Amino acid sequence: MKIIVGFFGGFCGAALLWILLVMGQLGNATPDSQWVRQAYAYKRALSDKISGPKIVIVGGSAALFSINSIALQERYHRPVINLGVNAGVSLPYILEQAKAVLTPGDTALLPLEYPLYNYNYTINPVMVDFYLSEPGLLARQAWQLQLKLLFAVTPERLIQGYRGIPRGFSVQGLYGPHHMNAHGDQTHSEVARQSENQKAIVNSLTPRYHGKNFSKKNEAWNLLTAFQHWADSRNICLIFIPPSFLFQQAYITDPVENHFYTTLPALARKKGLTYLGRPLEYMFPPDYYFDTPYHLTAEARQIYTTRIIELIGPIMNKEIIHSHVQRIPGSGYRF
Repeated sequence: MKIIVGFFGGFCGAALLWILLVMGQLGNATPDSQWVRQAYAYKRALSDKISGPKIVIVGGSAALFSINSIALQERYHRPVINLGVNAGVSLPYILEQAKAVLTPGDTALLPLEYPLYNYNYTINPVMVDFYLSEPGLLARQAWQLQLKLLFAVTPERLIQGYRGIPRGFSVQGLYGPHHMNAHGDQTHSEVARQSENQKAIVNSLTPRYHGKNFSKKNEAWNLLTAFQHWADSRNICLIFIPPSFLFQQAYITDPVENHFYTTLPALARKKGLTYLGRPLEYMFPPDYYFDTPYHLTAEARQIYTTRIIELIGPIMNKEIIHSHVQRIPGSGYRF
């Protein structure tokens, strides 16, 4: 009995010590999270300069790499801000950032990556790094997510948290505001800039089985429907659209995967969201992608954006002509 009590006491003591160590470095930014933080700050600053109705692209890096905001702006004569950064920060933060920039009369296009539709307090290393460096952000999350994040900290991340940002550090490489235009779109993604290694990575990619783990009942739908109600109450138009995604034959031949992609739009509409387009029609071959299955090259971006402009035309034209569309709260648009 003493052994059991001792073991239990030791375990509790170790757990408490770990929690204290993690809590001690909350709020300390790390180099890995800086590009995301700086990118969002850059895009919020761009949005702050705009008065009047605008179009805001909401999503992860699929939006960052796939939308040509200049083409959207020229077609619909409204300022456009691409708020896409990194799907790794996950759905709660992506929607929180959208709320920070959307104002009455705006239109939001949401080419959300497919894993975001299956969010159920799911965590990943990006979230752990990013959320722990913003205590206020962590405190606003559901308790289930807070616990998962706190106990998912690795010793390496703990050390980085205590070290903080090295003196003289600056964001380098492909990702970050230094490679974004005045609308927040990714730059430096032309085919001519693609390395052989990046090309090899894209060509070696295998199917992502998003349908296998998909659930019609998860926290994602609660967040998205709440976001829709929030937008309805502020005269903000939300349009969910398929993201650009690398095509794999399995998305046609695998019954589970095919069912996921072919039924997602109807499910979203059943949940009260306005979802336009068929996901399989927005999937492209490997030579369209720069370094991941979501990142289009600058050239392929034009193709995707042209399709999106045509797709959203019926809603956008009505928005422009009538200045607003009659909404049924929580159930999208009435045509």
